[in-house]
Order: sequence, then C-alpha cells, then structure tokens
Amino acid sequence: MIAFDHVGRRASAEWLTSVLTANGFLRSGEVVEVNQRVSRIGTTLTSEFFLLQMRYSPNHEGNPPADCLMKIGKPELFRATSNEAAFYERARRRGPKDVLLTCFGSAVDESAQSAVILLEVKRDTRAIANWPAFPDMVTCEQLVRVLATVHAGWWNDPELESPGGNHLASAIDRATSEMLQPFFDEMDSGLSRERRTTLEQLCDRYPSLLNAHIDATQRQTLAHGDAHFWNFLYPNDATASPLLIDWQACLVQFGAWDLAYMIASHFDLDDRRRAEASLLNTYLAKLYEFGIDYRYDDLWYDYRLLIAGLVFVPIAQRSNGVPAQVWRHYFDHAFSAFDDLGCRDLLQ
Repeated sequence: MIAFDHVGRRASAEWLTSVLTANGFLRSGEVVEVNQRVSRIGTTLTSEFFLLQMRYSPNHEGNPPADCLMKIGKPELFRATSNEAAFYERARRRGPKDVLLTCFGSAVDESAQSAVILLEVKRDTRAIANWPAFPDMVTCEQLVRVLATVHAGWWNDPELESPGGNHLASAIDRATSEMLQPFFDEMDSGLSRERRTTLEQLCDRYPSLLNAHIDATQRQTLAHGDAHFWNFLYPNDATASPLLIDWQACLVQFGAWDLAYMIASHFDLDDRRRAEASLLNTYLAKLYEFGIDYRYDDLWYDYRLLIAGLVFVPIAQRSNGVPAQVWRHYFDHAFSAFDDLGCRDLLQ
C-alpha cells in the first residue's frame, strides 16, 4: 500500500486510492483529484482536521465518499491518537456501525509520531448546551443506550487481550509518583484533610482491589474512556441514534467506567440522585437486548468501584494542562459521588 505523507501532512490521490481500495470502498477506478483544506473544526487539543474532497475516474465502482474528514493527531499525543486509530481499524471490521462514524482508513507512523484517520463527514447534526450544562433526560437515556450498544459488541471478546485493570492501575501509579504532590500543593487549603487521606488510601489500595475484582468477574469490554456529553454527535433527525466520537482514551475495562464518568463527573448531587437509577436500568435493558444478563446489583457494585477510581481523572487532567475550571469541577463532582455512594466502604 502507498504510504501517507506524514511529513508534508498531505493526502495524495494515490494514497487515497490505495486506502479506499484496500478497505473495500473503491472496487475499481481511482482517485484522480483531491482538494485538501482546513476543516471548520480546525485544531483541537489533540488533533488537526482537514476536509478532503475527492474526484474519481469515470466509471469507477464501489461506494467511495465524495468527501471525508482527515484527522491528524499531534505528535506529542501520539500514544492517544494512535490508540484511536487502532480503535477505528477494529470498528471498521467489527462495528457497531450504527453508533459510530464510518472510518475509511488510517495510517500510523511511529517514527514520525503521526496517526491519521479518515472519517465520514456528518452535516446533519446539532450542538448541545455548552459545558458544564448537560442534555435533557431523554437525550441522556439515548446516550446510555449508545454506550450499551458499543459495550455489548465487545463484551468479554477474546480480541481484547490486554488486562482491564492495567490501564487504570498504571494511571494511578503515575498519579502517585508524579501528579499527586503537585496536585496537593495547588489545592493547598482547598483540599480537606479527609479527602487528602482518602486519595492516599486509594493510591495504596485501589489498583489491587480493581484487579482482584476483574479477575473474579467476566464483565470486561471496550470502554470509551472519555464519554462526556460533548463527545457525541447529535442528529437533527430525532429518530436517529447519537454517534460516539473521539476514541483516544479507549481502554479495556468494565463498561461501568463510562457510566461513572458520564454520570458522576457531570451531574450535581441532586440531579445525579434523580437520574442515576433510571440511567443504569436503561443501560441494563439495552444490554439485555443483546443477550447480556447483567444483574443490577453487580452493575451497582462495578459502578461504585469505578467512581472510586474516577477521582484520579481530574488529577491527571490538571497534569495534562486542562483548565483549572474544568478539572476542579470534575474533582468536586467525583468526590461528591464517592462520598454519597459510600465508595469508601469498598476500600475496607
């Protein structure tokens, strides 16, 4: 296959022809012209986006796109952007296609620290309220069904080789050795002695607790890892499913990780209490449609266990340069859920 120009960051007609042919979108013919320009999305924290418009040879066959979105990851975030490219290669083969953007192909070059993904252009979508506001309950239920659909497609799948606890356990190890003391220093008097002690106890006990629970259960799947409300595309057609995007943080884990992140990080105490049981039951009902029998009591334990790990996310966010307004919001919400749901009891 012809290689992508990672240095020039340009998609040639020859490369597009080889990718679209190899992945079954172009059965015969070739791309004869490509126009590349900066997408209206522009540059985000992780990537640059370009719009590609293609013209094909006469009488070509297949279903190639007239245009697509080219996402090029920033070299300093290669670990995350290559993770997303690997996910989309899996998803192109395995799905579930109805809740994901179509991926036409990808190219990864470790020496250049460059990951490129070709994605379908979605123009029939709408925005939601700006952070930190969240969607209405009907929309939240739709999003939980999307998560369940993805999780069901990878539930205990043999292709998920890596142990589920390693990602989170290693993240907590990094937090202990590199991130925790600077976090304590910045929070200073804004962090209570009780919360500081709890974080120190979690660093000591949580990784082994999580890994032991993984070994004792059979509920691993492919989790999104960053399933907040702004990582979905919302169709204008109310009958169509939202689409889950931005898979840089995906990992092998309990599906409850995505639920904990979505609910506990974003809902304040009263809203979470009102919505929590309904959203968890919505998730279970969708899994059941795929033949997965997951008892509420088991989900409830997994959910609380993952909320205990959730308190480390804002510590990592702070270390990665996320604005203080954001990581402090997540820290307060995660610890509120941790306290309210008795997650400290799990450490005993």
